[in-house]
Amino acid sequence: MMSKIYSEWWHRDANAIKDRETLEFDNGYEAPIIRVNSIHALNTLVGYCKHIYESEGHIYFRGQSENYKAVLPSLYRGITIKKSLNNKKHKLNVLVEQAVENNEILKKMDKKLIDPLLQHYGVKTDWLDLVDNLWVALWFTIHDYIRAENDIQYEYVTKLRLSHERTYLYLVLADATDKHTKIPGYYKGLKTEIVDLRSAVPSVFLRPHNQHAILMRKRDVNDPQCADMAEQVKLVIELEPKQVKEWIGSGRLLSVENIYPSPVNDQGYSILLKDLIVNKEDGIGSITLISSESFI
Repeated sequence: MMSKIYSEWWHRDANAIKDRETLEFDNGYEAPIIRVNSIHALNTLVGYCKHIYESEGHIYFRGQSENYKAVLPSLYRGITIKKSLNNKKHKLNVLVEQAVENNEILKKMDKKLIDPLLQHYGVKTDWLDLVDNLWVALWFTIHDYIRAENDIQYEYVTKLRLSHERTYLYLVLADATDKHTKIPGYYKGLKTEIVDLRSAVPSVFLRPHNQHAILMRKRDVNDPQCADMAEQVKLVIELEPKQVKEWIGSGRLLSVENIYPSPVNDQGYSILLKDLIVNKEDGIGSITLISSESFI
């Protein structure tokens, strides 16, 4: 199944339509790949994609340093049988109950919002991380996350090396446009659900607000094979990391300090680090300590 991008779009600073490059996912879906070489081509292409899919839902962004053959939430990665999935879901539910019990802020929130919030701080769930801010999405295309050896809870963030030839921006369609009147930031459609953490959680949890965090999941998924969201990827934009670094510059709003604020500034992060103890053998991740390479 193909996206409808190729039928009309063209720009002098992008690869020719006749090339018809595609990313083929394991589940049979394909998404066109278009390489752009200027901010004008990028902005025009993003605007065009939003326009042609406007009647079907909203387009969100996912920045990646590599292409993958599946678009899976972290909870489903490496799982092939339903029994293993159910086991992980049970452990996640236990963690959520622990989080709510220990935190007065979480007690006041709808339970649908707890998983997406914990996902944003390192716990593996059935939600997929997206953003609706192009600049932040570009930031994610040129940064890597490195887990320190011998410490499952510690990671640091570093820019891609200049030797990295390509980086990628996924444009992802969500049909979740109907706002739930009682749950802030929660939207649902026939195929997908969306949580906008900026509306869903108070800014005591600072990271999702700084990252313009959107999370999406498919509805009614009970089998690992059905969790792949490749169908929702309508376009892959291929970029040169060196150019992306030049485009977004070095302002503090797009620094590790702001995108991943420390527990000193992110009070909610500090609370979660103190209250949530996760067994690293459970396979559902943990509240990770993340820092800039400059502090290593």
